[in-house]
Amino acid sequence: MSCPGCGGENPTSANYCMHCGRSLRWEQRDLVIPLGLTTRDLPLEIETRRRFDQLVRDELRRVAADGWQPDGPIDWRALTESSRFRWRGHAGVGGHYLLDEVVVGLKRALPERTPEPAQPPLPAA
Repeated sequence: MSCPGCGGENPTSANYCMHCGRSLRWEQRDLVIPLGLTTRDLPLEIETRRRFDQLVRDELRRVAADGWQPDGPIDWRALTESSRFRWRGHAGVGGHYLLDEVVVGLKRALPERTPEPAQPPLPAA
């Protein structure tokens, strides 16, 4: 795991960076990305795949501004194998697949805790 502060590599079990001491504790959440894609074939047709990749990249770029990054692979195959898609089969002519959304796991480093300022002693009674 790389440190968000210095970029140094650390064991995945580390709570603090071995290089700079920064906290490596993570907050995690899922990001639901609406797709609204239709395809006739799985694996995806080339144009549908390009649109999928663009939608995922755009959403990840948007949440990166708040410090979020993917917590694992974000390619089509990995997301399919981990059942991260919500899709429906449609039995119309040619049999379409309606790809409603994909869920991507995210993580971001928890902010450093700043120590509380020392309280002045109470005056003696």
